[in-house]
Amino acid sequence: MGLLRNRKKSATKNETSIKHTSHMVGTIMRTPSALNGCAKSKYEVLHVHDGMARVRPLGMDQELHISVDKLLTVVPAIGGRVRVLKGRCAGSIGKVVELDVRTQKLRVSLENGQDTQESEEKFTFHEVSKLFENSSTD
Repeated sequence: MGLLRNRKKSATKNETSIKHTSHMVGTIMRTPSALNGCAKSKYEVLHVHDGMARVRPLGMDQELHISVDKLLTVVPAIGGRVRVLKGRCAGSIGKVVELDVRTQKLRVSLENGQDTQESEEKFTFHEVSKLFENSSTD
């Protein structure tokens, strides 16, 4: 029984880990609890190197260094823009067109650069994160 329990834990860890952390730059991430004096804050990811992220809490000027293992994804409302963090579409940007909170899955219309044709893909909440967009561009 203990062996089975250990196998489940490692599968869960692999499921939520982000292989290419460079895709996190420019996204909004959050922490699950108080960290560095900012309780459950959301952060703009500025830079990632050697498992550490340089982040800026939204609405603040200070920068912090947080382990990427402590960062969680942020899912926007329908119509919000996201960056894909994992899988074959990693690095792609798109808009959320459908959310299913019960199954923690969403459907995203991916932007294909200069190609005018868009494609829709399904992801889990752990595979995408909200794209940081400066309020001056809204």
